[in-house]
Amino acid sequence: MAASLQENNPLETDVEAIEHVMLQLGWATHRQLHQELAEFNLTVSQFAAMRALQGFDEGSTMSELAEAARQISATMTGIVDRLVESEIVTRQRDPGDRRTLRVSLTEKGVGLLEKVKEKKRVQLRQFLEGISPTERKIFVRVIGKYLDVVYG
Repeated sequence: MAASLQENNPLETDVEAIEHVMLQLGWATHRQLHQELAEFNLTVSQFAAMRALQGFDEGSTMSELAEAARQISATMTGIVDRLVESEIVTRQRDPGDRRTLRVSLTEKGVGLLEKVKEKKRVQLRQFLEGISPTERKIFVRVIGKYLDVVYG
């Protein structure tokens, strides 16, 4: 009966096909990212924290960072501890509120992040070179719409 539902409903057929492709894309992207980051002795969570810190000109509080990196605060503390040990980020008291810690990328962290980002862009460039500028714009628009629904 499920097969006949799909045959009679093109939307359900598309849902299944897109779900399958997105699952494969998610796993492939995660595996590739894990391998690329291993070369820099970073974890995916550490990289996410570093990317999130880029959005804060004056550093961020731990709770801001946890939210931006989509982590819980307790997990973010351990991630930041390891990044501090590696001299990739600093943790300093906020001059306006001594109870608050602010986390910032160090120069070493900024340089490392740029190296990782460039390495990640190689395969993306290869993919994008194979499609037209119009297809690239459509790709970005459609993925953006999907993310709007997911993160709404």
